[in-house]
Amino acid sequence: MKIPLIFIVFIAILILGKAEISDVAAEEPQAKKDAATAVDYTRDTDERIAAIQRLGTYGERDASGPLIAILLDRAEEQGLRACAARALGEVKADTAEALKALEEVYREPGAGSNLRYTILMTLGNMKEHGAIVILKDALSDGDAMIRFKSLQALGNLGLGDAVEIIMQHLEKETDRLVRAEGARALGSYNSDVSQGCLAGLLISDPEAVVRLNAALSLLKFDFLMPGAESALKAAREDVSIMVREAVKGVKP
Repeated sequence: MKIPLIFIVFIAILILGKAEISDVAAEEPQAKKDAATAVDYTRDTDERIAAIQRLGTYGERDASGPLIAILLDRAEEQGLRACAARALGEVKADTAEALKALEEVYREPGAGSNLRYTILMTLGNMKEHGAIVILKDALSDGDAMIRFKSLQALGNLGLGDAVEIIMQHLEKETDRLVRAEGARALGSYNSDVSQGCLAGLLISDPEAVVRLNAALSLLKFDFLMPGAESALKAAREDVSIMVREAVKGVKP
């Protein structure tokens, strides 16, 4: 007896539908298990870290609650709190609450350097406008690495408002590696003003590593303003071999 094709298709759809429902049903309990494991002090640290990392992969699912709880808990190990901060940047729900928690911990008197670095990088990866105030404030920190991470985060932020903040800071930054990171961060923003700033760094900054990053950032852009193009051509005669190597492909 021949079975009608439409009946076979109908059965196939039913089977696939049940499989999808089963997958979702299986994931829901796992998310709850991970949330419970993440906040459980009695569990092994490695288990908790793995659970925290998985919570970050659930995206739109409401995984922010347990992550924020861990982040705000001063009794937690700072490594776990940093892990929670990193995972929180991957979760797209409750961004306002996440930003509030990240800022609170960043400004916490006892927050360690690694925790603060992680928070700054998380703020950049979140690409939320609300992160700009914290990142701008971080540029006035006495710790050069905090300023470095703040510029790195501003480069990752992907918001045009970051360009002016980076440029203004470069005018007064004294640490060569922080200035170099500022030049790299500007490479994320192709605009007349960012190109102008990078051209100025390439021509006049006394440190080779800053000039190198300025050249590399300019080389990322498909179209260059005349001033930027001239700066790259002039860099072929730079005193630093690193800079000359970076721009050797630039046509006369």
